Amino acid sequence: MMNWNTPRYLWPRKLRLLLSRDDFRRHPFRSVVRRVVWRMRWSLYPERLWKVRASDGFPLFTKCWGAGALIYYQGASEPDTAGFIRHFLKPGMVFADVGANLGEYTLLAAHVLGTSGRVHAFEPNPNVFEILRKNIELNHCGNVTACPEAVWERETVVGFELTPNPGLSAVQPEKQGKESARTITVRTVTLDNYFADATKPNLIKVDVEGAELQVLNGATSLLALPPLHAPVVIFEYGPCNTQRFRYAADSTIRFLRAHGYVVYGWHRGAPVCLEGPPVLPGMDAVCNLVATKRPFATSPKPRDL
Repeated sequence: MMNWNTPRYLWPRKLRLLLSRDDFRRHPFRSVVRRVVWRMRWSLYPERLWKVRASDGFPLFTKCWGAGALIYYQGASEPDTAGFIRHFLKPGMVFADVGANLGEYTLLAAHVLGTSGRVHAFEPNPNVFEILRKNIELNHCGNVTACPEAVWERETVVGFELTPNPGLSAVQPEKQGKESARTITVRTVTLDNYFADATKPNLIKVDVEGAELQVLNGATSLLALPPLHAPVVIFEYGPCNTQRFRYAADSTIRFLRAHGYVVYGWHRGAPVCLEGPPVLPGMDAVCNLVATKRPFATSPKPRDL
């Protein structure tokens, strides 16, 4: 069996990834310089926080992590996701950021929503939560509530695995039986219970490294709301990640469709209607999909994401 992580295969993959980046296509020289500066900076100061600036203008602290690198390189870790949040949210709305990480989308939403709106950011990794809190304070976001719990299908205590790249840290699958020095326990909350006595969210972003279906299982009351009140959901679709939880990635799509949702891709500012599961380039690939009970008025023909 081939080991795709050996240098023989890793460098061609990294080169193809670089060539596919929009920032490289627009400004090749500048994009290469930024990558060199990023690596030099962390080799000199590996433990210090670094303040970078998102494409929307707000600053945020990061460490030498994947999301921070992409923000520094191209202004957003996932430009399509940032574009959809910017497109959909309006002042006065409520946004739930499940898997907030450094707070990139939390801060973007806070600036878009203004003082009349509200953001609820969930991040159970204690090391990342501390940076999230600093970023909220840095941007004076009084309309953000930061929650250190993991969002799950029921309220309990679960194992949470800490990884070198905190963006990949996640709740451990139940009955995995794998304990290590990198495992901590965290409390969980369901979206239904959290928003039971609060203003319901207009948009929920879910990026939890394969546990998206479990998060949505804990939000069935919200998903059952009529179209004018049901939240729009933007969620990560990753076959390799969902395998950890022993379900197929398209189960999330079927689950949402059973609740009356229509599922779209969102690519370069336009919706992409999906008649079936998206065709991904491989098991390691991920993309973000959008589910809504009020279908977009127009959308391009279905295509691979």
